[in-house]
Amino acid sequence: MFSVFFLGKSNLESVEATTRAGNISVREKSVVVKSTSFSSRVSNSSITVGETVDFTLYGNNLDGLSAGTFEFTYDESKLKFEKLTPATEMKNVIYDVNSERDGLVKMSFVSENIVGNDRDLVYLTFSAIDSGSTKISFKAKDLYDFEFVPMTAGEIYSSVTVKEPVVVIDYPDFELLIPETIL
Repeated sequence: MFSVFFLGKSNLESVEATTRAGNISVREKSVVVKSTSFSSRVSNSSITVGETVDFTLYGNNLDGLSAGTFEFTYDESKLKFEKLTPATEMKNVIYDVNSERDGLVKMSFVSENIVGNDRDLVYLTFSAIDSGSTKISFKAKDLYDFEFVPMTAGEIYSSVTVKEPVVVIDYPDFELLIPETIL
């Protein structure tokens, strides 16, 4: 039988304990990592050069999410980033958007309140600049819940096909007149 005595103030954090010959060694507090999930959709999966496409990030099972970084990547040779608009759920969140590097948009955010489940979170608009198949990808980093517990989420993406615009050649109406000398 052994006894454990704590001297001083204790805040009762979870710890990983290992024993050896009757001694308990506490190396570090336990870290519980919560999992959350997102999904995405695009306004149109097939667009023409010159048109725009909207990418929507949707929060499925956010489990108390209140801080983190959203990273959106795209092929800058096919798409051009136009704007990022937070959805209603993110209006009271403090956020910063960095889109200085082509091909990458980062949105870091923090909130005193949790971000709600099953809601649109962010809308991004892209314009098509060249034809081909491409995708808009999303990855979450440094996610935390309202108790500062770390969270993880998988990567997702939406595919977009950009087509060349149809070129319509409008020939003027013309009339063929046969000279009278030939008749």
